[in-house]
Amino acid sequence: MTETIQRSSRYRSVEEVVREINGMGIGGRIQRYPVEYDINEMLQYVKAFGDYHTGNFKLTENNKFLYVNLIKWLMGDSSCQCLSPSTRDRLIPADLSAGIYIGGKTGTGKTVATRILCDLARMVQPPYFFNGKSNTICWRDLRADEIVESFSHGKYDSTLNTVAFLSIQDLGSEPNEAMDMGNRQNVIKQLLEKRADNGAATIITSNYPLCSNAIVQLYGDRIQSRLMSSCNYFELHGDDYRKR
Repeated sequence: MTETIQRSSRYRSVEEVVREINGMGIGGRIQRYPVEYDINEMLQYVKAFGDYHTGNFKLTENNKFLYVNLIKWLMGDSSCQCLSPSTRDRLIPADLSAGIYIGGKTGTGKTVATRILCDLARMVQPPYFFNGKSNTICWRDLRADEIVESFSHGKYDSTLNTVAFLSIQDLGSEPNEAMDMGNRQNVIKQLLEKRADNGAATIITSNYPLCSNAIVQLYGDRIQSRLMSSCNYFELHGDDYRKR
């Protein structure tokens, strides 16, 4: 005898459940929407903003791949590519819901790149959906050592753990620990973990490649793995532009 099991009305489709949970911010990720753009026009803005920040900005073979794909990431373009963080030379599709990690030696233009990206975001105001709310992309730009110092002085802003987008400059240059009620805390490690848990996107610059042992020594292999899955990886090469 075969019984036909009727699905109760209280059960909904998987898509409906996932959509509702994501809207509640439970394990959700940032949802991005594509914005129409002209890549040549956007590169002209990159040059203009770059000149503003440096006085003599140039798009070169060393940085054009980065800027083209930062634009694509910002505009929600599914053709965006990044480097494999483990091999550092293989191109892979970018994750538009993830953040950005730019590695490279001092003076190669990492901070300038994130400032230009921030300028473009303020100009274009691309939309996104996160934790049940729609908004336009923008972020605070903080140095890693500033964040640690604010913690040491009891002025840490807990919203950094959950805000949709945040830029952390010079990851790995900060003091490794800070004191809290007599206990030593690795502030940046905890921040990175909480942001990854919350599905937030972090824009990071560092002198260290993401796959380096230095990142493991500073934050542990678990955080390194979380960053590899939650950031699109890029590198900048060349001489220190400040000494040219």
